[in-house]
Amino acid sequence: MQAQADLLQVPIEVCPTAHATPLGAASLARFALSSGGTLADALWPSTPDEVYLPTWSSDRAADFLDRWRSAADANLPAKGA
Repeated sequence: MQAQADLLQVPIEVCPTAHATPLGAASLARFALSSGGTLADALWPSTPDEVYLPTWSSDRAADFLDRWRSAADANLPAKGA
């Protein structure tokens, strides 16, 4: 989770339940069926168990992602090949 926070440069909140995926799907279904409600109204209220904050600078994260993309591009087959 720390790596995600560092690379995305956003806080990562860990859901307090193992059922986060079905709860999220249910919230989106409720939002889709509601008329005039907001997404915030449809969400299941919770407090994160843990929050991971970015520790890398944005320059370090950008440099890492650039190097990762270069390595991936060098090792993936060309499009249409």
